[in-house]
Amino acid sequence: MNRHRPSQPTVYLYREHDRYTGVRRALERATAHLPWHTYRHIVVKPNLVSTTRLLAVTHPEALRAVLDVVRDATQARITIAEGTATQNTWLAFHRFGYTELVNRWANCHLLDLNGDATVSLTAYDRQWRPMRLQAARTVLEADLVITVGPPKTHDFVIVTLSIKNLIMGTLISRFAPHRPDLSQLQGDGAVRPLPVRALKAARRAYDALPARVQALPLFEAPRFFFMARTTRSDKFRMHQSYTLLNLNLFLMAWQGLWPDVSVLDGWEAMEGDGPTDGDPVAWRVAFAGTDALAVDAVAAHAMGYPVSEVGYLYYCHLAHLGEGDIRRVQVEGNLALEDIRRTFRPHRLIANQRRWPDPRARALVEDVVAGRISLHRYR
Repeated sequence: MNRHRPSQPTVYLYREHDRYTGVRRALERATAHLPWHTYRHIVVKPNLVSTTRLLAVTHPEALRAVLDVVRDATQARITIAEGTATQNTWLAFHRFGYTELVNRWANCHLLDLNGDATVSLTAYDRQWRPMRLQAARTVLEADLVITVGPPKTHDFVIVTLSIKNLIMGTLISRFAPHRPDLSQLQGDGAVRPLPVRALKAARRAYDALPARVQALPLFEAPRFFFMARTTRSDKFRMHQSYTLLNLNLFLMAWQGLWPDVSVLDGWEAMEGDGPTDGDPVAWRVAFAGTDALAVDAVAAHAMGYPVSEVGYLYYCHLAHLGEGDIRRVQVEGNLALEDIRRTFRPHRLIANQRRWPDPRARALVEDVVAGRISLHRYR
């Protein structure tokens, strides 16, 4: 944990004439101090939450910039690793051009994390009882983990940035096949066992309701009930409630699902009903750093959301996993933070999401940090 974080957290912020150049410049600055010669296996974790909408995922030009920086620094093995929630990861790799990208470099591979060997991690259910979730072993055993994805507002935790990108993609979903047999996929890449079909039908009906109706507990409780009991997806099982999702994200981070290097490609970010159905923001910026919490805190602040408002970021700051106080973070590059700050329009259920604080969760975080609750830390 935090093996590559310097004592002085610095976030590099750039705006260049195109996406690739901005991401590359920010990442080169952020990783200049890394001992590249010591790494044998590097995992690059994009965000592929959709197989159809480029705005919602890691743009191939952002991924190309990251891979170019890594390959210029080392000949180590590179694994581009992702695990989608209910769709086929290989279709996402194919549709967004990742399969062509890997051919540019030697010793570079794609991996569907949903088919990986697993490690068992501890989360909590709605009854505040420990439960076990499975995470991809490749991520936890890598020498260096780099995340790259777009900053977005979110339907459960207000914003999704680098830390959440790594955690949710690494947890295992058993819905989709794990083979790159594109000929057998349906048009949108979705898999359709009964639970997924039921979820999609319920989602369509739910989305048709006015926001004020969606926010009622009558509709909130079944939403979490279904996701929490979908045993074929540990990504879904994280969603026990707004309170427990934020707590569980912290617990996953504490146990080792933590980026060594974070890249946020804000050339075109997302506001509104993210992480898939929001609207584009032509922000034209790139963030990078080796303190994942500092990167996410700076980006969240620039989006109009302080760390104290985002539960999982707040808990990570409370546990000293990184620096969440932006007053203690140095921002370098060709932009000042206040030059790019704007308030991103939140998801329509923002009022519900803000109900995450709970003294029981805060006490549990404190017990974990103090060692009164012992959790094995893999990285």
